[in-house]
Amino acid sequence: MRRSVFAVTILMCVAIATSSIVPLTPVRAENRIDSRIDSRIEGVYPPGSSPSVSTDKQVYQPGDTVVIVSTGCPVGSVVTFTITPVGGGPSVVLSAVADQTGVATVNYKAATTGDYTVTASCDGKTATTSFTVTSATIPSTGTDVAGVATIATLSVVIGFGLFFVARFRRRPLR
Repeated sequence: MRRSVFAVTILMCVAIATSSIVPLTPVRAENRIDSRIDSRIEGVYPPGSSPSVSTDKQVYQPGDTVVIVSTGCPVGSVVTFTITPVGGGPSVVLSAVADQTGVATVNYKAATTGDYTVTASCDGKTATTSFTVTSATIPSTGTDVAGVATIATLSVVIGFGLFFVARFRRRPLR
């Protein structure tokens, strides 16, 4: 009996292991690169149409890197990114050259909390977007542990009570 159970277990393990093997199909490197570029510049070709600017996220923590991308600028043109705090303060000016697809990218280290506007300028045209830097907060789970602790304590007390009652029941009365 034990051998048959062991054999069935082995067969099931082998069946599960072989069913999870996925045949690999070769992917040409050119296709991966083209699809990645196409997803970044979707709807902005040909370059030089109308510039647009975006960030990789809308909300950042202090110390995060803000990736700012401008699309639609002429190939080889200098794109100027101006990052300005909404409440006032000094602006940061960064620049990059638009690549063969009209895309220019810069990185900005978010340091101070607040709202920011980003203006990208190229070929006499501008585009604007915004992002926010917020202070780090620990998210609340929303669980109140007082109720759980009370139930756990009551369960332990009742369990000990039942244990002692059962133990004393076994002893004969004198």
